[in-house]
Amino acid sequence: MEIDISNITASGILTAIAVAFALLGFIKGTLKLLLTFITLGSGAAATYFTFLGATDFARKQLPSTPEWIPLFLSLVAGLCCFLLVRTILRFLLNPFDNFSSNEKQRSGAFGMILGAVLAFGSLWFGMNQLIEVGSKQEIEYWLAQDSENPPTDLPLVSKIKQAFAHSTVGKHIADFHPIHDPVDHTLVKIASMRITSTENFTRLATTPAIKETILQEKVTLFMMNQEVVQAIENDDIKTLLSYPELSNLINDSQLKADIAEIDIEQTLNLR
Repeated sequence: MEIDISNITASGILTAIAVAFALLGFIKGTLKLLLTFITLGSGAAATYFTFLGATDFARKQLPSTPEWIPLFLSLVAGLCCFLLVRTILRFLLNPFDNFSSNEKQRSGAFGMILGAVLAFGSLWFGMNQLIEVGSKQEIEYWLAQDSENPPTDLPLVSKIKQAFAHSTVGKHIADFHPIHDPVDHTLVKIASMRITSTENFTRLATTPAIKETILQEKVTLFMMNQEVVQAIENDDIKTLLSYPELSNLINDSQLKADIAEIDIEQTLNLR
């Protein structure tokens, strides 16, 4: 029997995170675990949103800005937020000084349970963010296919997303929680390919399992709409994803289900 290293890696990472949070909860106790989780979460959120804002600002206002600057600013903002929140909470909450050993033990046991719950909640949130960000990177990948130097490899986050989705762990998760790309993202990728990468679009459109879905009249009308075409030519992801007709398309439950089954990168052997 062949052993897939990616499956072992995914399983190991998920298990390690869950165990780490559970042990952290047992050792530090419930309230201290919450303190740690809030400070880490605040720092991570500040990093994430600062990176998105700084990247968008640099792309629109300062296109010559080096790529590392938004990342540096986001890391600094995340660290500052982490330290600030930790200082405030430590000042407001110092509940363990007068706890007896039994009270600390009970708090530790409950903290272990809470730690496991927080770990799985964090993993669920992280998984959805991985899918969301990876899918948006794939849209950027297809929009760039008609540029002077089109990318040949999928972006890093997209590769991680693809590896996770097709690992044994990902497949088990998919049994009770969808981990496919957002349907609107898939439609935008297909519409982009029609203009920027006609060869790949043709391969996709001639695949029997996909052909009937993407060549439906309503899908074709969306792809050929002049506003959609213009947004693709301008690399305007925001306009593409907010286009009203796109919402109407994904309100069709049958079409939504059919689109959700399409794995563009898998079909084109890009992952």
